[in-house]
Amino acid sequence: MFRYSRNAFWILLAALLVAACGRETPGTSLAGSTTEPAASPDAPPLIARELLFGNPERAGGAISPDGRWLGYIAPRDGVMNVYVAPSSDPDAARPVTNDRLRGIRGFRFAYTGNHVLYGQDVGGDENFQVFAVDLTTDAQQALRPSGARAGVAALSSAHPDEVIVSVNDRDPTYFDLVRIDLMTGEQTRLIENTDFAQVFVDHDFALRYASRQTDDGGQEYFVRDRDEWRSWTTVPQEDALTTEFAGLTHDGATLYMLDSRDRNTAGLFAIDTLTGARRLVHEDVRADVNGAITHPGTGVVQAASVNYLRNEWTVIDPAIAADLDGLRGLGDGEIGVTSRPCRAGTFR
Repeated sequence: MFRYSRNAFWILLAALLVAACGRETPGTSLAGSTTEPAASPDAPPLIARELLFGNPERAGGAISPDGRWLGYIAPRDGVMNVYVAPSSDPDAARPVTNDRLRGIRGFRFAYTGNHVLYGQDVGGDENFQVFAVDLTTDAQQALRPSGARAGVAALSSAHPDEVIVSVNDRDPTYFDLVRIDLMTGEQTRLIENTDFAQVFVDHDFALRYASRQTDDGGQEYFVRDRDEWRSWTTVPQEDALTTEFAGLTHDGATLYMLDSRDRNTAGLFAIDTLTGARRLVHEDVRADVNGAITHPGTGVVQAASVNYLRNEWTVIDPAIAADLDGLRGLGDGEIGVTSRPCRAGTFR
């Protein structure tokens, strides 16, 4: 029987190291010099690291609700910031933010016609603050104090000077909704949330729906009824990732929902909020419906998307068919509608 000894172990290890050092590896000689493998003359050039990991030239384009401004994110001294230009003169873009550290990743135009809203944290702590930039004066203000996490929850053309912000400053576990006037700074807490993962408001900023996770990983949805929350429907765990709200019409009469319950793929349904009647708007046997384009003046769904091999849009309202065809004609890529303007009181 072999008897282990510590000295034998170290002798064996030294022998293995000597043997390994005595072998040549590809591109290396015993003398220690390194030789580069010959490049094939037909090999394609390497992709520059900057193209893969550097900042884009421009990203996140948007147009303001009144159609006056175009905006996008682009590097300013190497850091991503928000640029805005008059829609009549896109070449006159100027930076309206001056972040010097992490860069800004997204923004939205408020309905005031003069404000840009964006979020930013400090050092990656994910305690995002919401900031508003006045495009007339370039003045910037934090809509909520630091030390909590906040985000833009809702904007509405019915209340153009205001924004709904979700914030967990009162209790880090739950997000309240705070209504903020961008012109006066006045703030009103709509709900002290103690139960829900999300709370949804309608076009008039009234509390309408809420959701929370169930014990089995599903979702339970609630509806606001006479100033009380009433359980409305439950989604089992296996459908929780493919069943969610997709919009509410501005008159509050129709709720749109992506729903995969009792189906192979998620379909887009229109639900009468008074009677509960459901109507299938769009489905695809290949894959889930995953998004919708809604009319900015009514909230009615005009197109729905499905991602089978790539994101594809199906027109629901023929009024936007020519617009989507025009976007498809721009190139062989995927289409996403980020914003639509309103001119002379009529959304397009």
